[in-house]
Amino acid sequence: MAAPDLIEITEEQGRRIPRIAGTRIRVSEVVMMHLRNHSSIEWILGNYEVLDHAKIYAALAYYYQHQAEMDAEMETPVDTADGVLLSDLIAKAKRNNT
Repeated sequence: MAAPDLIEITEEQGRRIPRIAGTRIRVSEVVMMHLRNHSSIEWILGNYEVLDHAKIYAALAYYYQHQAEMDAEMETPVDTADGVLLSDLIAKAKRNNT
């Protein structure tokens, strides 16, 4: 699978949301866990069986290619279902790093 195939864009409430292909995991969730909460790639792999190295690095590459847009998206409130998921992931990552 080529790297571009690892990220898919979904439409949600009129917004384009980049996700890891075949999952509901947003690129921003991986970015927040790894870059903002300092969770290691190994920790993410150990806690999210659907992810592998290629998917995680594709998410990070996508972030760096679209950093301004992604930073703005991460500051925008998300819908309830994904908001709960995102907060759960962040809390789990913080527990890992304490």
